[in-house]
Amino acid sequence: MKHLIFLASVLVMPGTAFPQSNVPTFGSAYAGNQYFDREHSDIQPSTVTHCSEDDSKPRGRGRVKVQVVPYVKKEAEGLDWPHDQFHVNVVRDGREERVTDLEASYGTCDVYLIRLDAGPEPAVVIESGEGRGTFTYRRSVSVYKRTEGTYGFVFDANLNGYLPPPQGGDPKAWERAYTFRRSRSGMATIRLRLRLAPEEWPDFGLAQELDALQFPVRDYCWNHEHSSYVLCDYKFTKPK
Repeated sequence: MKHLIFLASVLVMPGTAFPQSNVPTFGSAYAGNQYFDREHSDIQPSTVTHCSEDDSKPRGRGRVKVQVVPYVKKEAEGLDWPHDQFHVNVVRDGREERVTDLEASYGTCDVYLIRLDAGPEPAVVIESGEGRGTFTYRRSVSVYKRTEGTYGFVFDANLNGYLPPPQGGDPKAWERAYTFRRSRSGMATIRLRLRLAPEEWPDFGLAQELDALQFPVRDYCWNHEHSSYVLCDYKFTKPK
């Protein structure tokens, strides 16, 4: 999906401090991290569930619930990591609606029902990761919105990555959290905020990784014309 980019005024975040603790973690331990910042989010999920092979019951109150269902044995045949495969469903009035099929490394994920606007339909937010091993596991967040009876993909972003240090040695991790902020437009804004950064940056040339450090705060607003989230504001930091 091609996103439009709106250049807007630079955000100023008084008192923002980026933690400098940076300890390499093996992927299976890293996979337990959560990147949703509840404390600073204006909007909270109504329902939270997780990837699990032992519990796939629908979660939630009222007529709309969410469930994460592992692949059955036949579906998983021939896959390298069969225990990483899940279906994400919304259960509406007892009937299942497929949101997406998910590959979640180490069998871990967080799935939220959350109301991002004043409409009757909650969005589905999925936080999960891909890759196995040290300096390999990468977490991401995806948002799905229901339109005309089906759920469609409207936003995604990487939440962590790795940078080689300037003097060699082990890569250094970066991480960013996400929140949902109320907006005058009626549809919540999604904010990404860097929460962990290396003390030193490597030489330029790793554009995708350095992009997260150079823009430590990003706001994504709902674009009604394109029915998706687009970058609408940001904070820029000069390279170290």
